Amino acid sequence: MFLQNGFNDFLSKPIDTVRLNTVLENWIPKEKQLNLTNNNIMKTTKLSTSVFSIEGLDVNKGIYQSGGTIEYYYETLTVFLEDGVEKKEEIRKSLATGNLPLYSTHVHALKGASANIGAVELSQTAYALEMAGRRGDLPFIEANNDNLLIMMDVLMSNIEKILAFRNTANGKIDGSSETEQIKPELIKLQAALNKMDADVINKTIDVLLKISTSNDIKAIIRKIAKDILLVNYDEAGVLIESLLK
Repeated sequence: MFLQNGFNDFLSKPIDTVRLNTVLENWIPKEKQLNLTNNNIMKTTKLSTSVFSIEGLDVNKGIYQSGGTIEYYYETLTVFLEDGVEKKEEIRKSLATGNLPLYSTHVHALKGASANIGAVELSQTAYALEMAGRRGDLPFIEANNDNLLIMMDVLMSNIEKILAFRNTANGKIDGSSETEQIKPELIKLQAALNKMDADVINKTIDVLLKISTSNDIKAIIRKIAKDILLVNYDEAGVLIESLLK
């Protein structure tokens, strides 16, 4: 449908990063492309998969879907965990009110998010429930929805454990010291936001997420990124100020 209506190309979720690279190479002007090899990405992927395992996840696939690096994968897992509670509540509410179109929308989102972290079984279960919602098959949903929520609970618990272990292994620094460490990047982000410089904004947020060790500060930075994405610039500015203070 997209291609028939004038789009040049189309990728379905979950995004295949190799296919994405091919599409970008095809459509970005050659003079604006930077020649890079996949050696480092592939090497990182192979090394990362031996670091840990999580029951319910294909870690190798999750790292691949996250761009081939374990740090990006940890970030994806953290976001999945933070959004999980809200997703579960949305699914419960839409089913309790009998709103099957909304229910289908929520389990569709869960399907994609699960696929992105390598939760294949959870993604497939969400897909089956999405299709049931679209065809109005309430008996199927009622018979299988509790299992979906249980799978989510187990997976989120497993993710929480591996993230807690990682935080312990990495060690902690006190909040005031960390704020001083990230202060120059926060000031840079603040200036980029005032100038609406999207390139600097994106790069600076990436840097902030990499150098932050506190879960609380990471959560605020992710909220800043989300506010910017949703054009809530005032809210993002307030959060930046709160960290600077």
